[in-house]
Amino acid sequence: MTVKTIAYCRKCILASVFLLSALVAVADDVNVDDMGIAQGQTREFYVYLNNTKKDLVSFQMDVKLPEGLVINKNKCRLTNRLTPSGQELFVGEVGPNLYRFLSTSYEMTPMATVDEALLVISVTATEDYNGGTVNLRDLFSVSAGSVKASWTNVAFKANKIEAELGDVNGDTIADVTDCMHVVSYILDHDSLYSSAMDINKDEEIDVTDVLMIVEKILGN
Repeated sequence: MTVKTIAYCRKCILASVFLLSALVAVADDVNVDDMGIAQGQTREFYVYLNNTKKDLVSFQMDVKLPEGLVINKNKCRLTNRLTPSGQELFVGEVGPNLYRFLSTSYEMTPMATVDEALLVISVTATEDYNGGTVNLRDLFSVSAGSVKASWTNVAFKANKIEAELGDVNGDTIADVTDCMHVVSYILDHDSLYSSAMDINKDEEIDVTDVLMIVEKILGN
């Protein structure tokens, strides 16, 4: 075993000790919004921890989905700027439609700042999806000082909608707001992804899609 491997293992063990020895503290709710999603559509949503502390270094959360809504494990991501070598997001299915999200900063480097979105979750609705409720539960976070904060369970609606290509935000109409979402996504991926962005279905989000939304708005 190399010195580098031993050092890496020590960091992982240290992180585990923090999790196991953490003290319970009071924390505010998770912040998520209802969303609309059409059958066959892929969308993302943010998970915030209200008043997130700057020294947050670890969290765990279970997400229970309604029938017909599926997590895209490889498309879920953290929103912070830590390098993959310093932090990784683990996503596993621990029960029927029940997924566990876990991440720890190996260097004990804070993974979020106050009011910053912590996590992006990608979901796809199957062709027989009829709407339902997403439940976020058993969520806790740990600070660099080994203080554990347990967060209140929260639920939000994932309503079935009759969306069309170009309707990025799921409000059932393509307008200038949707154009702004696509432009923001193209520039720096600041906007949440939706498969409704890909107007020409070439599996690329680019200026062509923006122009096609504009044409749709103008009635062309």
